[in-house]
Amino acid sequence: MDDNPDALSDVITAFVEIWPMAAIIVVNRIKAAWFSLLVLLGLGVELVVYRALFLRSIPHMLHHLGLVTAIIDTLIFVFTTMEDAVILIVAAVKDFIHMFERSKPKPHFKLHKYKLLSTDQIQQALTQTGATCSDYNTMPKIMSFITRQTFSPYVCPVIRATEPTILYKVTNDTLGWMSYSSEMYNSDSCRSPPDDNYMWICCGVGSGFVILEVILPLYVLVLTLPTLLSAVLHSLKLVYSGVSIVAKSHGKRYQ
Repeated sequence: MDDNPDALSDVITAFVEIWPMAAIIVVNRIKAAWFSLLVLLGLGVELVVYRALFLRSIPHMLHHLGLVTAIIDTLIFVFTTMEDAVILIVAAVKDFIHMFERSKPKPHFKLHKYKLLSTDQIQQALTQTGATCSDYNTMPKIMSFITRQTFSPYVCPVIRATEPTILYKVTNDTLGWMSYSSEMYNSDSCRSPPDDNYMWICCGVGSGFVILEVILPLYVLVLTLPTLLSAVLHSLKLVYSGVSIVAKSHGKRYQ
């Protein structure tokens, strides 16, 4: 390429053609994956809409606590009965098999005990859920809670142990985002929030934000990143070739 007088123009032409070709490849890959992208987008939007409808319906459910309690009790009773039926069938089959063994264990049937919920319990649960879930409306808030709930039991004691030392700033700056409050003289340090059960529910209700803000962009990145990296590397090679040609031509001119 260096011996060709038109080498520089060839490099420029190839450089100009890289990105349109890369764009075409990216578009084709996205087209090939359009169904999975559409499913992720639709699922994320659907979950976000359901979350909004659920939170908006809480005040209405609080005005009809008797009906809501009856519906919840009925659903739990139905599913508990179905689970107990499966347990009975499995236990009966096991006892039938044990009949042909020398040591015959006594039949045992351990069923679920279910106590009807009261309207006060439903009212407290709905009120607490509505007050808590309104704050979990973005992916960073959801992921921050999940991260702290997962790693704080292991990270927080380390941060608290280094508080009297010069290492505290290092441990707090590097690990503090995964931990709850680690104050040494605070009796509540390293403890999860008292309403963490409702926070887990809110994370599940807000899973649509995770799909739209994390999973979907990562999937698009997986589809496009190899092509973009290849285009960047090829562009850098062409830039290096062009600079080399210009440098050699200037060197010959001054000889």
